[in-house]
Amino acid sequence: MSIARLGFLGYGNMGRAIAEGFVNAGVIESDGLYVTAPNKEKLARSLSGMNANICADYAEVFKAADVILLCFKPANLPDAVKEFKRLGDLLRDKTFISIIAGLDYEAFTDAMKAAGLGSMTVKYQYIMPNVCASISRGVYLFEDCTDVSMDTLADIKEMFGAIGLVEVLASRLMKAGMAISGCGPAFVQMFIEAYADAAVKYGIPRDKAYRLVEETVIGSTMLTEQTGKHPGVIKDEVCSPGGTTIRGVAALEEAGLRDACIKSVDAIMR
Repeated sequence: MSIARLGFLGYGNMGRAIAEGFVNAGVIESDGLYVTAPNKEKLARSLSGMNANICADYAEVFKAADVILLCFKPANLPDAVKEFKRLGDLLRDKTFISIIAGLDYEAFTDAMKAAGLGSMTVKYQYIMPNVCASISRGVYLFEDCTDVSMDTLADIKEMFGAIGLVEVLASRLMKAGMAISGCGPAFVQMFIEAYADAAVKYGIPRDKAYRLVEETVIGSTMLTEQTGKHPGVIKDEVCSPGGTTIRGVAALEEAGLRDACIKSVDAIMR
């Protein structure tokens, strides 16, 4: 791994999850992190226990690291671009990895051009992570439109691959991918909560109900992953003729489970 120093502009929950994941996975040392955020007291608390470098401003980050993770809120982009313009040559040949929702390659380059920075030789890679990054089981969608060098991109993918699944998607598919992996954890939690409620309805204590459902979800996911079997095949193997499971499957079909799942994505894509 050739990325020994990594900068962070902003350090919210997702940025923190990614940074801690990198350090815990051993892909970078904590003293190789150079971080700045508006609230330095909050930043210091977030970095407690890590030997990371708290930087006063963007300039310090750019001087220390060539690969920078953009983690600030989308609403802060105009101010960030103004700062980029002020810093001028400090940005030259830097590689930006962005996890800013919606700020794909086209949107970023348009913002830079609008600020008169179109000739700046900044390299850009848009990534859509999800909340599971906090346990190093994230999904990281890499937009296929990028001008990052092949070697640096390979290093970046290796870093993120150490803390989850890396998938490359065409720019036009990034929003759909976000609807699945970005929003998906909320949908899965609703599924877990609903089945735990069903267990409680029939007398199982709440704590046991959640454990039963959670382990069932984890085990079922691992079964699909490790066997390579289609989910429908595993479902069929569980459904004995005239048995209990097929009756439950029929009830889910009647209630429109598949249609509800598809419509949840439709709602996001509109």
